[in-house]
Amino acid sequence: MPVDDVTYQKEIKEWQAKRDADLKSASSPLNLIGIYFLKEGVNTFGSAETNDLVLPKGKIAEHAGQYVLKNDTITLQLKEASGVEYKGITVLTKSDLPSPDDTKLVSKDTTIQIQHGSLKWFLFISGGRIAARVLDAQSENQLAFKGVERFPVNKKWRVEAKFQPYEEGKKIEITTVKGKTNLRAAAGLVVFTLEGKEYKLEALDRGPNLFFVFSDQTSVNDKTYAFRFLSAKKPGADHVVIVDFNKATNPNCAFSSHAPCPLPPAQNKLTIAIQAGEKKYTAAQN
Repeated sequence: MPVDDVTYQKEIKEWQAKRDADLKSASSPLNLIGIYFLKEGVNTFGSAETNDLVLPKGKIAEHAGQYVLKNDTITLQLKEASGVEYKGITVLTKSDLPSPDDTKLVSKDTTIQIQHGSLKWFLFISGGRIAARVLDAQSENQLAFKGVERFPVNKKWRVEAKFQPYEEGKKIEITTVKGKTNLRAAAGLVVFTLEGKEYKLEALDRGPNLFFVFSDQTSVNDKTYAFRFLSAKKPGADHVVIVDFNKATNPNCAFSSHAPCPLPPAQNKLTIAIQAGEKKYTAAQN
């Protein structure tokens, strides 16, 4: 699947612009200020240190509300003066919210997302446990952000790979930077050649996309983060995948210490220096 230089440069420029916009958006990993696992019973939240979910001082009431977890059901209860909003409307009582929040449907789109000023949080399931993910659109990380550095675009790093699918439903163990190991849906291997040598990457299954967590020799000299992320569209019947390292990105944990990034599987520790994509991000460079 060759592409001419002009078309390719345009594609990468547009892709980089979207990536930059995502990093400045409300859902940016720069905005992640905490992940709190809920316990059975009452889980209070607010800016007071005595809360289970401690939110930034000056950005919300000291005691704003609580989640009550009972078996698989969560009820969200708010203080009348909390100032919390749901779908842009200030919530005054529990009856203003859908009840209960069914954790069997918990995801970014189906759980109750509540907001107060620059703060937004919602529930999700991680490793079988229920957690609250808290974002701050005015976080210190976001306010300090001025962009990421990248290697010059080079079409050499856009490679055609052959996809070797696993049997449907296969899962592999993936460990996170937080030290937790769980099973992730694995799609298969992609096989490609760079500088005359064959390499393989293990792909996780992300719906219409293949998702890679990989490391390479540029991280040895600190040019890139210890590992990076990369996505590619799933192939058609020909099993050909375009792996474009010019679209390799810093992982979320490069932008927030709270992000539980997956580490690369052993297969994805490449012995070549991939001088493409995003260079190592540190807040100091901004």
